Amino acid sequence: MHLARPAAPFTPEFFQDPYPTYAWLRDNDPVCAVRLPDSGIRVWLISRYEDVRQALADSRYSANLRSADASYTGFVPPFGNLDPPEHTRVRRFSAGAFTVRRLERYGETVARLTQELLAALPENEQVDLLRSFAYPLSISVIAEFLGAPLSDHDDLRRWAEESVSMEEPIRAAGALALQEYARSLVANVRSTPTNGLVAELIAMSDRDGLLTEQEIVDHVTGLIFAGQHNTSDALGNGLLALLNHPRQWQGVQANPGLVDSAVEEMLRYEGSSWTSLIRIPTQNIELHHTVIPRGDLVFLVFGAANRDPQAFIDPEVFDITRSAANHFGFGRGIHYCVGANLAKLQMRTAIASIISQFPAMRLAVPRDAIRYRPALVNRGLRSLPVHTGHRAAPHTSVPGASLVCPAHSSPVSKG
Repeated sequence: MHLARPAAPFTPEFFQDPYPTYAWLRDNDPVCAVRLPDSGIRVWLISRYEDVRQALADSRYSANLRSADASYTGFVPPFGNLDPPEHTRVRRFSAGAFTVRRLERYGETVARLTQELLAALPENEQVDLLRSFAYPLSISVIAEFLGAPLSDHDDLRRWAEESVSMEEPIRAAGALALQEYARSLVANVRSTPTNGLVAELIAMSDRDGLLTEQEIVDHVTGLIFAGQHNTSDALGNGLLALLNHPRQWQGVQANPGLVDSAVEEMLRYEGSSWTSLIRIPTQNIELHHTVIPRGDLVFLVFGAANRDPQAFIDPEVFDITRSAANHFGFGRGIHYCVGANLAKLQMRTAIASIISQFPAMRLAVPRDAIRYRPALVNRGLRSLPVHTGHRAAPHTSVPGASLVCPAHSSPVSKG
């Protein structure tokens, strides 16, 4: 039982290290009402694993912001704020683009882009691995997938960060800028057709009339945001966890087959989304003797649920050999992240390649000097300073690019 209350949610101290707060909430206030600092709007934080799991499957929690009594301004992914049957109709267009068979064709593309970026990294120097590798990799991969060049990388990154800012005017401006960029991109593909998902969405819309122009723009906006923001955050957080646990890093070195379970553990231990998107009860819901009123805003706290000792043994321990696939790193249920397999493919390929080519890479600053961005929903680093170390002899293949996670049995000591 945690008696002393740690940092309050949404404070600078909380964003730097939310895990003591999560533990306190799970033990003492698993259905906790707090206020958003920018607007004063009341939101509810649900923090226990089983409660989060049940809420994600409970149709009484709507994703549609029109169900809310209070207004929320900021980025919401395509079909992330829709309920069935509208959600079912819109989601199936993107879901069809992220099949295992299709992603297998992108394995070589992801490997090529990874190798190009790693080839540009200097030996034995300090670099920001986010700026030098994670950011450009994620945006280059999603650009290939969309079949449209994404210029203005710095602007896209800034708008994505602004769209989950803790300040509502900044949040609204960032979300609008991303959407207008996507609208321009769709118009360009219409005038100059290319191969890729954008062209396919346009063709389906023109042929069947099942997607409106705005829904195409919403799809593209969401894929640009998640493809370059969520993925790079997940990769940065995961690499930090590995670098901060040298024996786990060495475990992947010794057994590259562990990269699959390592990625799942990274997403559990510190994924890129600390909460769900907003949910709104369509009726009063009682949970643990607390009533959440109809129309209030609810966050399902994935970061707390993923370290719930009722769901995971020794949840505060980073262990790449554990079976962690039941985490909420990409949500669950009908709103499970449509691009999860593509993100995992990038993470597996990137991590296996970095460890293989820069086996002596290490943090360039003390772990306590690493800082996080304050943000709604997302959790990500401001930077990841590393010392690259020497470059190993080149390999002829890139491990870790499989799409199916095999069973693992090789033990790795914790640390």
